[in-house]
Amino acid sequence: MADTENTANVLIVVDAENLYLDYQGKFSTDSNHPVDLGEPTPYVYMFIRYDEMLSGQATDDLNIVVNTNNNIRWRITSLTGNTRFSVALNGCDILRGEGCITSPILIEPTVTVPLPSVHGNQVTVDSKQTYKDAYFQATAVNPTTTPLVYTFTFALANNDGNILSYFSWDPKITITA
Repeated sequence: MADTENTANVLIVVDAENLYLDYQGKFSTDSNHPVDLGEPTPYVYMFIRYDEMLSGQATDDLNIVVNTNNNIRWRITSLTGNTRFSVALNGCDILRGEGCITSPILIEPTVTVPLPSVHGNQVTVDSKQTYKDAYFQATAVNPTTTPLVYTFTFALANNDGNILSYFSWDPKITITA
């Protein structure tokens, strides 16, 4: 179970290439009208530390358990590491359980990270690059008797950064005292 005043980091991984191939002709470039992926969806996989998971590790319907006063952060990437196709979270709406977490907000810190490079036949990590991170964050404020349900919306883009479509799906959270 999660500790008090910790941060639960949820990693969302999208099979963007197959999503792109399978949804040809069904795209929506209107962020207010995303394509609903339904339940279950084979394109979204969510991960969290084992002790914060209630059920659904590596599925589209991850149920996590956090204590009140815990932060929850959601980050997203594609199976190709946002190279061939990229994804970006652009919205989070609470469907059931309002008042159990604060409204999720987008946080965009700029950090410096190591950058691997090749020298001959050897890979070294002797360079750095500036990286703009992006994640949604909320704080658990009240326990839930039933799982809190929310909708995440994300953009799918090509490797030129052009938005191809917006998609959505509905994960869950359980908050303990």
